[in-house]
Amino acid sequence: MRKWILDMLALQELDMRIRNLKLRLSMLPVEKEKLSSENVREQEAMKEAKTKMQKTELEIKQLEAAIQKENSEILRFQGQSIMVKKNEEYKALMSEIEKCKSKIGDVESKQIEAWDQLEKEKSIFKECEKNFNERSKSVQSELKELDQLGTDLKEEIAKVKSGRSALEMKIDPEMLSDYTRLLNGKRGTPLVKVNQENCGNCHLKLTPQTINTAKKGVMIRCDNCSHMLYVDDTKGE
Repeated sequence: MRKWILDMLALQELDMRIRNLKLRLSMLPVEKEKLSSENVREQEAMKEAKTKMQKTELEIKQLEAAIQKENSEILRFQGQSIMVKKNEEYKALMSEIEKCKSKIGDVESKQIEAWDQLEKEKSIFKECEKNFNERSKSVQSELKELDQLGTDLKEEIAKVKSGRSALEMKIDPEMLSDYTRLLNGKRGTPLVKVNQENCGNCHLKLTPQTINTAKKGVMIRCDNCSHMLYVDDTKGE
């Protein structure tokens, strides 16, 4: 192959390496955001479980207050029963006491149900809290790894770029300009091999004239996608 082809392929290899490194670097924010979102979901689940648990705890306190209120009423009616002399009044007070006891029975049933519910909610909360704490540690570790990967990628990009200038100087300025334009277009590689009678970029068939020009080692563009073509004559093509 001609020297300009070898030089441009060497430059292209560096540029493809840089492109891939930059692509990997560009994916890091999305990966970090995904990790953070997962952690937020775990936190929200924990908060929701805690809110339900606190709501049930409040309900239990309200039920306890209701029982205390009815017990106070019973004591009041019992105090009044000592003072009354008429049998009808006494029976009326006893009836009120029974009503209070009935209400207490109903509230105690609800209280038992609430305690059972609270135990379940406590178990769910503990599980959510455990998941959140474990995931938080994992996320922080993974975020640090991604930060380090970002640093490593930037260092690698700088390292690869440092050897690029010397290769650029070996290439004809006009060819380099065409190459750079195609490179910035981010559509495959600027310089592509002729595969039998097809372009290595768009894979469409080339004209015989284009193929013959490429075989001579003269820079020629694809008739369809305008990418630069070369023939790998080291393999007998």
